[in-house]
Amino acid sequence: MSEKKTTFDFLSDPPYQKREGLFERIGWVFMGLLVLAAALGLFGKGMLAHAELKEDTFHLYYDRFIHYGDLSTIRLEVPASTGEPGVVAVALSNSYLHNFRIEHIVPEPESSAHGDQTLFWFTTTHTGQPVSIQLRMEPEKVGRLEGKIFVNGEQGHVFHQFVYP
Repeated sequence: MSEKKTTFDFLSDPPYQKREGLFERIGWVFMGLLVLAAALGLFGKGMLAHAELKEDTFHLYYDRFIHYGDLSTIRLEVPASTGEPGVVAVALSNSYLHNFRIEHIVPEPESSAHGDQTLFWFTTTHTGQPVSIQLRMEPEKVGRLEGKIFVNGEQGHVFHQFVYP
């Protein structure tokens, strides 16, 4: 005659309880890491979410992690010019810009041109203050994006963003 096991027999099975306890601890650690990542900004706002690209000729501030459909701001600061007022030329790679809808650029560029990059020209004034340019954009693609920025004809500098669905 075979023995029929009930639910209570499984609960009193030590190997089963050991496996169940292990899976439970793994689950708690995973949930804790997920909460920690969210608190640090992996999914939006927080210290991991913002990034800076600092070069001698400019500083670029951008969101490393953004959500599809949300507006994101890229801010470029070019140090104050010590000479005469002039023009700041900023180019972004088209492979990057084609993933966004540009909502607003502050200040408005004087002109723009398109090629392998989209080039914007901004007139500067001699105020002793850095020139600050903001691009408000909405992502139109999900995934990892690579941008390349050129300021005043210098070599390009690469930055990365990730767009969540």
